[in-house]
Amino acid sequence: MVLRCFCPQRSTRVATATDCVVLEIAATYDSVGYHGKQEKPERIEDTRMRFVTRRDGDALVLESRERSMMHHAFVLNRVDLALPDGVALQLELISSSALEGRHVEESR
Repeated sequence: MVLRCFCPQRSTRVATATDCVVLEIAATYDSVGYHGKQEKPERIEDTRMRFVTRRDGDALVLESRERSMMHHAFVLNRVDLALPDGVALQLELISSSALEGRHVEESR
């Protein structure tokens, strides 16, 4: 399994489960810079929280939808992943510069 994310705090925990993949995340919207007081959303919409999934050979790739636009960002603070016994994890970190204007779509 491949997990692609920015995960700025690099807080990624992996445990083993019996027969399924379990992914739990904590995420935030962030705004920095020259804005005055702003209202933050009550919750992050479900579509933003879903990972994009695709196959790459014999690996399952889970890719976050983290992104930034100017001085706004959606980032994962924590990723907890439980994998079946025998499934290895490869973590591919996305650079902060790659987040700018990033848009990830499901592959068809």
